[in-house]
Amino acid sequence: EADKLILCLGDTELELAKKDDKWNVLRPFIDRADDAKVGELLSQLKEFKAEEFVADGVKDLAQYGLDKPGIRFTVATRSNAGGEQVMFGASPADQPGRVYARNTANESVLSVKTELLAKVKVDPASLGA
Repeated sequence: EADKLILCLGDTELELAKKDDKWNVLRPFIDRADDAKVGELLSQLKEFKAEEFVADGVKDLAQYGLDKPGIRFTVATRSNAGGEQVMFGASPADQPGRVYARNTANESVLSVKTELLAKVKVDPASLGA
């Protein structure tokens, strides 16, 4: 079960952490978070599924727009305090409804539907209690 979430949308970084079974916003401001809204956001993040395997062993992230990803998120748990980070880059030229994605735990690049990204573009203030 997640106990920390960092969601970076361009220059905006949202950090949430669970303490005593309650979610709190730590960045860009400090506030109590609405547990139901955070739960919904985590559910949206779980929906990300690869549509297509693109490449393995990728070293040059720039060709996929992953050197400066527009969106990235990290979810940490008690058993994995460092978390797992997923980042999203450019759209393939021939598939505008998809974006390149990469889980930093491996060097594979995948593509996912862009409609899923719209679900995680949240205003940090909307998660307040």
